[in-house]
Amino acid sequence: MKKTIIFSVLFAFNCLFSLAQGFSVEKLKQGVWYLTTSHTDEKTYLSFSDSIEHETYSILREGRWQDVTLRTPYYLSNTKPQTFDFSKVGKGDSGKYLVEWNDKMKEFYTFEIVDLTDNYLKIKCSNNDDVRIFRNEH
Repeated sequence: MKKTIIFSVLFAFNCLFSLAQGFSVEKLKQGVWYLTTSHTDEKTYLSFSDSIEHETYSILREGRWQDVTLRTPYYLSNTKPQTFDFSKVGKGDSGKYLVEWNDKMKEFYTFEIVDLTDNYLKIKCSNNDDVRIFRNEH
Protein backbone atom coordinates (compact mmCIF):
# COMPACT_ATOMS: atom_id res chain seq x y z
CA MET A 1 0.00 0.00 0.00
CA LYS A 2 2.80 2.41 0.94
CA LYS A 3 4.59 1.69 -2.37
CA THR A 4 1.37 2.40 -4.29
CA ILE A 5 0.97 5.79 -2.62
CA ILE A 6 4.60 6.72 -3.25
CA PHE A 7 4.31 5.64 -6.89
CA SER A 8 1.09 7.68 -7.30
CA VAL A 9 2.68 10.80 -5.82
CA LEU A 10 5.78 10.45 -8.02
CA PHE A 11 3.60 9.91 -11.10
CA ALA A 12 1.56 13.04 -10.30
CA PHE A 13 4.73 15.14 -9.85
CA ASN A 14 6.10 13.81 -13.13
CA CYS A 15 2.90 14.81 -14.95
CA LEU A 16 2.93 18.30 -13.44
CA PHE A 17 6.63 18.76 -14.25
CA SER A 18 6.04 17.70 -17.86
CA LEU A 19 3.21 20.20 -18.28
CA ALA A 20 5.22 23.00 -16.71
CA GLN A 21 8.07 22.51 -19.19
CA GLY A 22 5.79 23.03 -22.18
CA PHE A 23 6.14 21.66 -25.67
CA SER A 24 9.37 21.09 -27.59
CA VAL A 25 10.44 23.32 -30.48
CA GLU A 26 12.18 20.24 -31.92
CA LYS A 27 8.81 18.53 -32.29
CA LEU A 28 7.42 21.58 -34.10
CA LYS A 29 10.35 21.45 -36.53
CA GLN A 30 9.65 17.80 -37.45
CA GLY A 31 7.72 17.94 -40.68
CA VAL A 32 5.04 20.07 -42.30
CA TRP A 33 1.79 20.79 -40.45
CA TYR A 34 -1.41 20.81 -42.56
CA LEU A 35 -4.46 22.70 -41.22
CA THR A 36 -7.38 20.27 -40.92
CA THR A 37 -9.96 22.66 -39.43
CA SER A 38 -10.24 25.21 -42.23
CA HIS A 39 -13.70 26.54 -43.04
CA THR A 40 -12.70 27.50 -46.59
CA ASP A 41 -11.13 25.84 -49.61
CA GLU A 42 -7.87 27.54 -48.69
CA LYS A 43 -5.06 25.11 -47.86
CA THR A 44 -2.69 26.11 -45.07
CA TYR A 45 0.65 24.54 -44.14
CA LEU A 46 3.09 25.43 -41.36
CA SER A 47 6.74 24.52 -41.00
CA PHE A 48 9.27 25.75 -38.46
CA SER A 49 12.98 26.46 -38.34
CA ASP A 50 14.78 27.55 -35.17
CA SER A 51 13.51 31.12 -35.47
CA ILE A 52 11.08 31.38 -38.41
CA GLU A 53 7.59 29.98 -38.92
CA HIS A 54 6.80 29.42 -42.60
CA GLU A 55 3.06 29.66 -43.24
CA THR A 56 2.07 28.70 -46.77
CA TYR A 57 -1.50 29.02 -47.87
CA SER A 58 -3.23 28.67 -51.21
CA ILE A 59 -5.59 31.39 -52.35
CA LEU A 60 -7.85 31.57 -55.39
CA ARG A 61 -6.81 34.50 -57.63
CA GLU A 62 -8.33 35.06 -61.03
CA GLY A 63 -9.60 31.49 -61.15
CA ARG A 64 -6.24 29.90 -60.23
CA TRP A 65 -4.84 28.65 -56.93
CA GLN A 66 -1.63 30.42 -55.92
CA ASP A 67 0.63 29.69 -52.97
CA VAL A 68 1.65 32.53 -50.68
CA THR A 69 4.31 32.01 -48.00
CA LEU A 70 4.72 34.21 -44.94
CA ARG A 71 7.93 34.07 -42.93
CA THR A 72 7.30 35.03 -39.33
CA PRO A 73 9.76 35.29 -36.42
CA TYR A 74 8.55 33.28 -33.44
CA TYR A 75 9.53 31.88 -30.07
CA LEU A 76 8.00 29.59 -27.45
CA SER A 77 7.19 30.87 -23.98
CA ASN A 78 6.01 29.20 -20.77
CA THR A 79 3.95 32.28 -19.92
CA LYS A 80 1.64 34.42 -22.03
CA PRO A 81 3.66 37.54 -22.91
CA GLN A 82 2.38 41.13 -22.87
CA THR A 83 4.83 42.20 -25.60
CA PHE A 84 6.94 40.50 -28.25
CA ASP A 85 10.51 39.92 -27.03
CA PHE A 86 12.78 39.82 -30.09
CA SER A 87 15.70 38.64 -27.96
CA LYS A 88 13.91 35.28 -27.43
CA VAL A 89 13.55 34.48 -31.15
CA GLY A 90 15.46 31.29 -31.92
CA LYS A 91 16.60 30.80 -28.32
CA GLY A 92 13.90 28.94 -26.41
CA ASP A 93 13.57 25.20 -26.74
CA SER A 94 10.16 24.67 -25.16
CA GLY A 95 7.03 26.47 -24.03
CA LYS A 96 3.27 26.45 -23.75
CA TYR A 97 2.73 29.50 -25.97
CA LEU A 98 3.69 30.08 -29.60
CA VAL A 99 4.44 33.81 -29.97
CA GLU A 100 4.68 35.26 -33.51
CA TRP A 101 5.58 38.69 -34.88
CA ASN A 102 3.66 40.10 -37.86
CA ASP A 103 6.05 42.64 -39.36
CA LYS A 104 3.53 44.07 -41.81
CA MET A 105 0.97 44.79 -39.07
CA LYS A 106 3.66 45.59 -36.46
CA GLU A 107 1.92 43.43 -33.88
CA PHE A 108 2.32 40.02 -32.30
CA TYR A 109 0.00 37.04 -31.89
CA THR A 110 -0.02 34.46 -29.16
CA PHE A 111 -1.30 30.91 -29.54
CA GLU A 112 -1.66 28.47 -26.67
CA ILE A 113 -0.30 25.07 -27.62
CA VAL A 114 -3.05 22.76 -26.41
CA ASP A 115 -1.47 19.56 -27.69
CA LEU A 116 1.57 18.54 -29.71
CA THR A 117 2.37 14.98 -30.75
CA ASP A 118 4.35 13.49 -33.63
CA ASN A 119 1.15 13.58 -35.71
CA TYR A 120 -0.96 16.52 -34.50
CA LEU A 121 -0.62 20.13 -33.41
CA LYS A 122 -3.56 21.78 -31.67
CA ILE A 123 -3.38 25.51 -30.92
CA LYS A 124 -5.83 28.04 -29.51
CA CYS A 125 -5.76 31.67 -30.63
CA SER A 126 -5.51 33.95 -27.63
CA ASN A 127 -7.57 36.78 -29.14
CA ASN A 128 -10.68 34.78 -30.09
CA ASP A 129 -10.30 31.25 -28.60
CA ASP A 130 -10.47 29.75 -32.11
CA VAL A 131 -8.92 26.26 -32.04
CA ARG A 132 -6.85 25.11 -35.01
CA ILE A 133 -5.79 21.52 -35.55
CA PHE A 134 -2.89 20.61 -37.84
CA ARG A 135 -1.82 17.14 -39.04
CA ASN A 136 1.86 16.42 -39.60
CA GLU A 137 2.59 15.56 -43.24
CA HIS A 138 6.23 14.57 -42.37
